[in-house]
Amino acid sequence: MIPDALSTALFIPHGYLIGTEARPSQITIYGLTGGPDRWLKIRLDLSQPPVTFAIQAHAAAKTTPIVPFRGPTTGFIVNHTPTRSVRFDLSGNPIECLPFAYSPGQVEPSVGGPKISAQRFAKLIGRCPTGQSIFAAMSRASTRSLRASASVVFGRVPRVM
Repeated sequence: MIPDALSTALFIPHGYLIGTEARPSQITIYGLTGGPDRWLKIRLDLSQPPVTFAIQAHAAAKTTPIVPFRGPTTGFIVNHTPTRSVRFDLSGNPIECLPFAYSPGQVEPSVGGPKISAQRFAKLIGRCPTGQSIFAAMSRASTRSLRASASVVFGRVPRVM
């Protein structure tokens, strides 16, 4: 794929951790919690010369023994330009030069309609109309229903709240 002028102009060199699994385990949670940008992406110090990008990514890979949702770390990839990336093993040895910028793919949830971003989806399910988190509301509702169930079991009539 040949990148267009806009993607070339917006490109920022970065890296990705590589694990033993090609697809994330628990893909829903992976997507809702940030996907590849949070769990795989290695942000490089761009104030340093490009020759240090592999060293920076190698340091990140060495300090990450397990890639979340992807298994044990087996290596990393550095995207130097939109048309060039290099894959390395965990020891920092170059394995392969790629004629494109590597992308681990994106998780695009949809709720009965068009695809939406993971961030938008998290916002949709993350807050109730009252402003509290959905998990706090579910916990309070469960406590109420548990109280009502316990009252019925023990012969008392539950009070309506």
